[in-house]
Amino acid sequence: MTSLKVALLLVVVSVLSSVDCKPTHCELWAGDAQFHCSKDNYKKDTVLVRNRVAAHISFKVGKWIAYCGKDGVNYSDKLYTLNSGARVKLEFGEAGLGICHSLFVYDCKINNVNSNCLNAVIVSPDL
Repeated sequence: MTSLKVALLLVVVSVLSSVDCKPTHCELWAGDAQFHCSKDNYKKDTVLVRNRVAAHISFKVGKWIAYCGKDGVNYSDKLYTLNSGARVKLEFGEAGLGICHSLFVYDCKINNVNSNCLNAVIVSPDL
């Protein structure tokens, strides 16, 4: 009976260790117009957004959640403003097994003029 328990434990451990885990990563999205950060089956962390120009900027952040591979639901939209050289850390909640989180940085403006986000901000996981 003990050897059966050990064998079962080894099977459970091997299955759990093979679960795909994707830490937070960020990429350009919609050309250079937006940034998209995503993760699945990963702990709570933060995304760092930095002003890359010597001017006042604003941008919006949208957060989405979905069962991976399915349509998602937007659960947060917020407007941010940063002065030259400033930065902000955005909380990015935990994503459980089979759950995908997305964070979009979009609608970027430099001195209240529309801009591609690539020209206005630097977006990266805060490691």
